[in-house]
Parts: sequence; C-alpha cells; structure tokens
Amino acid sequence: MYQFITGDWGHIFAWEKNVRSTRIVLDTSSQLLVAAQVQRSEASDTFSQASREEMKDLQDSLVNANGEIFERPSDYALTVCEELPSWALE
Repeated sequence: MYQFITGDWGHIFAWEKNVRSTRIVLDTSSQLLVAAQVQRSEASDTFSQASREEMKDLQDSLVNANGEIFERPSDYALTVCEELPSWALE
C-alpha cells in the first residue's frame, strides 16, 4: 500500500525571485516527488503540471532542504493519504 504526503507548498525556484504556490505529492517510502503543479499567475485556477526542471528543483528542496516534512508533515500543513489527490490524476 502506498502512502503519500500532499498539500500546498510555497517554493522559490532557482531561476526566480518570488515564491510560487505549488501543489505537491510525495511518496513517503521512496521520498520521491511523484506529482506537482505550479500556479502560473495570481488567479487560483492557473495551476498546471510542473515541468521536468521544476520537478527537479522541487524534489531537491523538499528532500534535501526540508527533509523533516517526512517526519512531521502536519507541521507544514501537509497531509498523509493513501491515494493520489484528484488534481494529480489529470
């Protein structure tokens, strides 16, 4: 059975200066980012799939700089679930 950590995550991509809102899904056993969307503008409906470079940058930040999220996801307003959220299946 899979277990995921999911939620909204503010992230500054290496090539940007401002925080972007993202939606993330992490596999808890492999500690891999399995799905992510990035908000492209201030409108709440402007999320789109993260590019390969965005996924790589997020993965590095989540695992290497914020690895404690795997131990205490609720401290970061993230939730643990057994199924992918609907947005990750689109």
